[in-house]
Amino acid sequence: MKIPTILADNAGYDSSELVSRLRAAHYDGKSETGLDMINGSIGSMRELGVTESFKLKRQVVSSATEAAEMILRCVFHFGFVTERSGLTCHMFEGWTRY
Repeated sequence: MKIPTILADNAGYDSSELVSRLRAAHYDGKSETGLDMINGSIGSMRELGVTESFKLKRQVVSSATEAAEMILRCVFHFGFVTERSGLTCHMFEGWTRY
């Protein structure tokens, strides 16, 4: 837990005490618990409104899905073009068209 330790140290709190409490909370199954640097304690990140990490991960998955979809559209488009034009394209051999 390097990041919580660095955050607590930079905020001027006792990092060893806060991180040990954070580890205990995670061990007890409170996975949404994090450091509350305003009050110098641990707290529920959901109750504190800290949800950026989830939003970021959701956006990354969404962007990856859009990129994969775009690649597949290009592959199928160029596959159709080579079939219609009678040209052979070894890149698409073995691909099944739906």
